[in-house]
Amino acid sequence: MLYYLTAQGQRDLLERKRRLADREVQLRKLRRTVDRRSVGTDRDDAREPDNHENEEFVHLQQTLQIDAIIANAVVAEEPTDVERLRVGNLATVQRRDQNDNPIGKPERYRVVGYQETDLKTNPPSLSYDSPLLAQLMGRRVDPNRDPAKVVIGGKSIGVELIEIDLDTSKKLKAANAA
Repeated sequence: MLYYLTAQGQRDLLERKRRLADREVQLRKLRRTVDRRSVGTDRDDAREPDNHENEEFVHLQQTLQIDAIIANAVVAEEPTDVERLRVGNLATVQRRDQNDNPIGKPERYRVVGYQETDLKTNPPSLSYDSPLLAQLMGRRVDPNRDPAKVVIGGKSIGVELIEIDLDTSKKLKAANAA
């Protein structure tokens, strides 16, 4: 399975891996301390796993997951057009009920990579593989096309792609930083 990431998403993932590596060093030191203290005690015999061992297990799972993502990651290039919806674009969508009537107002999202969803940003960032956007990826804006059918919260709805834009906020930030 390929995981598409934005350049920022790749940087965030590598930083997360670095923090996990730092925590692994701390856990090893802690494990050595615990092991030294338990020598010659009943703790040597079929003891229950302690909180540090549980944390080590969770840590190992997270590290393996990040390694798998990195090994299969493709950093998406910034889109330069609005022909088709891709990672890095801004998408405006309209949810529709089963009778094709609009549900609420149109919603605008920044399309981001795997595990990069952040609904607190403005506009909210939503991963390309989210239920709302997955069926729209690669589509063009076409008012004559039937809305994509998606299931959200156990309910089937239609989602229409009504606008694709370039994310100019990144370019503005880069220009202001210079």
